[in-house]
This record gives sequence, structure tokens and C-alpha cells, in this order.
Amino acid sequence: MSKGEANWPATSVSLISGERDAVLIDAALTPEDASRVVDWIRATGKNLTTIYITDGQADHFFGLNTILGAWLAFTDHDKRMRWIASIEQIEALNPAIVVTGHKRPDAPDDDPAAVLGGTKTYIRDFDQSLSGSHSAQELVDKMMVLHGDLGNPYTLWTAAQSGFEQGQGASS
Repeated sequence: MSKGEANWPATSVSLISGERDAVLIDAALTPEDASRVVDWIRATGKNLTTIYITDGQADHFFGLNTILGAWLAFTDHDKRMRWIASIEQIEALNPAIVVTGHKRPDAPDDDPAAVLGGTKTYIRDFDQSLSGSHSAQELVDKMMVLHGDLGNPYTLWTAAQSGFEQGQGASS
């Protein structure tokens, strides 16, 4: 290493795949490396279903936003309706507790009807607002009016941008 040059630690990722699906082990360190991981996975033609992070050190997960942004935001009306159908299957099980991953820390887990019903409402509102919006910003603004009390606006912004990149908005 030359004087004054930064050097990142060596990192690795692994892809475990079956006939059509794949699991990614770790997510690289830099956005550039994570983008290469995205390209590599897409080249396999596999459906990324899971990302497993093996360690809490940065070189295992800092690239996660880049990778998640490449997959999780790619939805369309049909996928959102299938998502709602999956939630309804969970509702049919009559769970006593539903623990969500993206929620306000003070939100309760012991009210499954509110958790699952709220999730379905959010997905439906996103779908309807997307179809009536002419820009990602307009979609975000509509959703913030409807659900501004919820956290994680970054995810909403990423999903809004992705929807318009995929040509799903009213102007598309």
C-alpha cells in the first residue's frame, strides 16, 4: 500500500443456488463491490430469495442497501397482490403475535390484526398511489400523507423510484 492510500480488507460473498432460487451469503463492503455482486447474481438467472449476513462487521453488510435496492424494490401490481394474499394466509393462522422487521420500536407485536391489516392497507395504498402519480416524489408525498407516522422513508423512496424506473406510474 502506498503512503496515503486507503485499503479495504479482503471480503467474500457466496451464492448458494438450486434450480431456480439462490441465497447470498454476505453482501460485500463497498457499493461498487455490491453492484458487481448484483451483476453476478443477475447473470446466473437465479431468483435471489435470501441474504444471510454472517457477521456484524461492516465488510459483511455495508453493501446490503445496494443489493436490496436491486431486488426488493422490483415489484408490480401482481406481485403486490400476491404479497397481500400471503398476508391473508398468515391471518388465517390466527397468530397471537406477529413480529415485524421494519417497524417503530414502540409498535406492539401482540396485535396481529393491526399489524397485518396495516401492512395490507399500506401495500394497497402504495399500489393505488403509484398508478395515480406522475413522479416518484409525487408518490412519496401521497404516501407520507397517508402513512407519515411510519418510519423508514428511505425504503419508500427507493420503492417509489423503482416503480417509475419500471414504468409503473401514471405518466408511464
